[in-house]
Amino acid sequence: MPGISVTVIDPRQNLSPTRRLRQLVNRLKGGKMSKAKCVEWRLEHTKHLKMLLDDDMDPCIKHGLFRDCSVVVGMHPDQATGYLQAAAMEYGKPYAIVPCCVFSDEFTDRFITKDGSDGVPVRTHEELVQWLLQRDAPQAQAGWLKFHGKNRVVWSLATTDDRDPPAAS
Repeated sequence: MPGISVTVIDPRQNLSPTRRLRQLVNRLKGGKMSKAKCVEWRLEHTKHLKMLLDDDMDPCIKHGLFRDCSVVVGMHPDQATGYLQAAAMEYGKPYAIVPCCVFSDEFTDRFITKDGSDGVPVRTHEELVQWLLQRDAPQAQAGWLKFHGKNRVVWSLATTDDRDPPAAS
C-alpha cells in the first residue's frame, strides 16, 4: 500500500503475519510472497508500538500519534475501544471502530440512555455500540461489515471543524 503509513498499538510481542494478511499482501503486490517476505513488507510499511492505549499513555506519545494521522481504525481493540474513539474525537480525526469485548467489570463508568432511562450500565456488545454512538452523537454512525463474528462498525467522518468543543468538566 504505497504512501500509507500504519502504526499498530498493541502490547503483544509477536504480531507475525497471518495467512489472511499474506493473501492481502499478495493480492496488492500481484504475486506470491513467502511468510518471511511478508514479515519484511510489514516491517517496512508498519510501525508497531508495544504499549497500551489507556489513561497511562504518555501524553507526548499520544499527541505525536494522533496529531498527524489521517484516520483512526480499531479492529476488535478490546480495552482500547473507548480510548481510540476519544482520541479521534479529541484530535478531530475520522474513525472506524469494530468493537468486540465489553469488559463491563473493568469499565464501570460506561452508561447509556436506553428505553427512556438514563444511567443504564453497558453490559452487552449492543450496549457498547450504543455507548460509542451516544458519546459522539450526532456524528457517529453504525453499520455492518461483511464477515462473520463481531462485525458491527461505529464510524464518523467528522473532523475538528464538525465537532462542538468539549464541555468543561
